[in-house]
Amino acid sequence: MDFLYQCDEGYAAFTGVSMYSLLENNKGIDRIRVFIVDDGISEDNLGRLSRCAEAYQREIVFITGKTLADVPDVQEMQSYRGSRKNKRSFLKVLAFSELPEDVEKVLYLDSDTLVMGSLKEIEAVNIEGYILAMVLDSLVDKNKKFINFERSDPYYNSGVIYVNVKRWKNEDCRSRVVEHGKNHSYGTVDQDILNIAFKDEILTLQPKYNFQPHHLAYSERDYFAVITHKGGKYYSSEEIRESRNDIKIMHFFRYLGEQPWHLDNVHPCNDYFDDYLAGSLWRDYKKQRSQRSILFKIERTLYIILPARAFLRLFMIFFTMKLKRDNKSCQR
Repeated sequence: MDFLYQCDEGYAAFTGVSMYSLLENNKGIDRIRVFIVDDGISEDNLGRLSRCAEAYQREIVFITGKTLADVPDVQEMQSYRGSRKNKRSFLKVLAFSELPEDVEKVLYLDSDTLVMGSLKEIEAVNIEGYILAMVLDSLVDKNKKFINFERSDPYYNSGVIYVNVKRWKNEDCRSRVVEHGKNHSYGTVDQDILNIAFKDEILTLQPKYNFQPHHLAYSERDYFAVITHKGGKYYSSEEIRESRNDIKIMHFFRYLGEQPWHLDNVHPCNDYFDDYLAGSLWRDYKKQRSQRSILFKIERTLYIILPARAFLRLFMIFFTMKLKRDNKSCQR
């Protein structure tokens, strides 16, 4: 089974912890090959990543990020001007086309993920009729309007992407993404473009394959009272409960301006991250305080003192304002 990560030096340690969780919990898979898009990883972390793979007798292959980015058509893509990311997040999408011919499917994982169990089941998922398979995003609901989606349209999170590499190459999907990116820029960068460019060509995976922080922090009752997904495509309360009891991949994206690798964070995935960090080759990592803005500091305080549902309502107001601002910024 083939896997893909992308990271720079700033995220190399977290990629290593994620890869450690993948290899530790999938010893029963006969063959695992890990591809990593190297966007400036230090020699020290390249060595640790290689030693991690060697410890489990797995193959690791590094792809140079610079070679993916420094080509004319990519240079013509819109630069992102918002506050979330930059166009370097496209490297993983470009890498799909550069994988060896014997790779028919690949599972891309963000650096801020933990593999919590065996992934044998996802290998059996039939994606022959699709380009991608992804999990629906837990936060983007009303905000679909920013990319001209209806609320009834499914919208997916790009932290975990199961790619039909054979179809990706045969149908030149790289060009589809790059050409769209030359004329458009979005608040969530590659996530928006993947949703738009491959609309109706994405298979919906169960939430256990990209279990997101808000489903750890809030009960289904509180979550659906605030984030209604009215008229939209989303999972049922039962599906979320079942996935919580059988999480395969946990995705701990930024929560109140913090990640589990920050000192004194309130992230709902912190304890899980600490367990895998302690078992990894990056156990010497020293947590630092996040550089929280005043808005995040206020959010953090309110999160601690307010009832869950009341805070979630306030959070979604802030979140919607931020997405709107980011989208306006990148359209200038």
